[in-house]
Amino acid sequence: MQLAPHVRRIAFVAALLMTSSGVALAAEPPPPKARIDAIYGHIKQAAATAATQTELTTSVTAELDVFINYEAFSARTLKTSWPGLTPAQKATFIDRFKRLVIRTYAKKFQPKSEFAVEYRGDATFTNADKTEATVKTTVRGKKDVAADVDYLLGYAEVAGTKAWRAYDIIVDEVSMALNWRQQFEKVIQKEGFDALIGKINKKVDAQ
Repeated sequence: MQLAPHVRRIAFVAALLMTSSGVALAAEPPPPKARIDAIYGHIKQAAATAATQTELTTSVTAELDVFINYEAFSARTLKTSWPGLTPAQKATFIDRFKRLVIRTYAKKFQPKSEFAVEYRGDATFTNADKTEATVKTTVRGKKDVAADVDYLLGYAEVAGTKAWRAYDIIVDEVSMALNWRQQFEKVIQKEGFDALIGKINKKVDAQ
């Protein structure tokens, strides 16, 4: 049965609208490098104005709270043990692990200092829908001191809106998650979860 011309036109318009809506819903995420630019911009300002390392760490913490996906970072770090942890244990690990990440990352910046950031190429997308990406940077301080700092990012929800969030940071080719995984998994296997939390607390307090 053939449709009348006006019915065919209505069907065509409806299909076009549905297609347009689908394209809008499937729109690509914003450029991940812009996210890194913003984070570095805030840290540069904090480093230039902070009087003490504690003050700088506080400022860096505020930035990392909305930039790092600590749950995904934790699960990547405890890849073997994570599925077997209780919800309470996972919450405890995320809380302590967050402190360790912040202290480790913040130590790379000094109060009353300046640094420059260079990008080593464009962002590399690692999945088809471009919601996973790697951004490679080099951070240069005074006296030609430099470190390669690369970010593994996922486009995830933050406070009700989506944004690029880091789930691993690689410093001079050493992944934080993989480096700590080797240490942490051994402790859990030999001494248990509580012993690991105690050792993380000591690491944080010693920094």
